[in-house]
Amino acid sequence: MTASRNPWPWAIGIFIGCFALAMASFVVWSLRHRQDLVMEDYYEQDANHQDRMAHIANARSHAGHIFRYDASARSFIVALPITASNALVELYRPSNAALDREFSINASTLSDGQISAEGLHAGLWRAHLTWNQDGEVYRVETAFVVD
Repeated sequence: MTASRNPWPWAIGIFIGCFALAMASFVVWSLRHRQDLVMEDYYEQDANHQDRMAHIANARSHAGHIFRYDASARSFIVALPITASNALVELYRPSNAALDREFSINASTLSDGQISAEGLHAGLWRAHLTWNQDGEVYRVETAFVVD
């Protein structure tokens, strides 16, 4: 009569080996995967969240501004009050912080009320428009997709 072998030690060993291989693969993948934050100064922005919400509330309660993306013209439609100053547009690419852009707006930039969005890579973008007016700060935020 032949003695039968118990398969459990082999099964447990194979399971532990597969688990260790899966964990090692995940560690290697996670070390190679880039994790871009939406903004370079993400933690500072988080600390100023309440101020930003107040600036957004200021803009919502104040008429006379337009900030939207026109996909057909690949441009931003921007209209600010006459007394607005220090206007700044910030474009954030959540998937790649290296593509972020920032530029100031003045009367010569807004001669036709549009700002070209040519050169933006396809995908999701977040845009912020901030300006000062009569000692108050105003902010408008929008998200858009470039095709």
